[in-house]
Amino acid sequence: MVFIKNDNVRIEAAPSGQIYAKDLKRGANWRLEECSLLYGWNILKNEFTNQAAVRELKSMAVKHAALINDNEMQVFLDAGGAEISYVYSLLPDGFEVRLKLNNTDGIETFSMPGSFTPENGGKKLILPVMQGMLWDGRGEDVGDICANGGHGGFSMQMYGVLSDKGGLLCAAEESVDSRWRYIKDGDGKGNPNR
Repeated sequence: MVFIKNDNVRIEAAPSGQIYAKDLKRGANWRLEECSLLYGWNILKNEFTNQAAVRELKSMAVKHAALINDNEMQVFLDAGGAEISYVYSLLPDGFEVRLKLNNTDGIETFSMPGSFTPENGGKKLILPVMQGMLWDGRGEDVGDICANGGHGGFSMQMYGVLSDKGGLLCAAEESVDSRWRYIKDGDGKGNPNR
């Protein structure tokens, strides 16, 4: 197992390929959802989401992880033979994830870094769409890829996930090419080809 940790957070890559984030102050444990690790080609057409390209998104798989130093680890993923990697870095009160482009073979769309789900139960999402939404998972299947801004888009470059023991705030520092994907389907797996 490869991990980095400080007084507040521990990020670990298990031999199984699972990535975990642990809030050491509140006891909240978060697991990176494998179904959210996606790659593909250009999903935009004239700045609008190309649904045909979205249906062609494919799953990435964690290959291995390596320590860079005491505060950073690099996670390597297989994207159909291309190697994608993310660098997880500890911050005083959290962590950040950066994409490192290696041999991408023309891939233009990456999940960044994927979505974390609570291991402790009580999952609720805070989504900055419309006037804001607290989503507890009830209701019919739904899914979309949103741009930033506008009534149906993400009004802020962030979302939150709540659990019974704490919360995780995910924010993007760059909005130029970012899109936000949310999905709920009957199997609870977030099938990318729905």
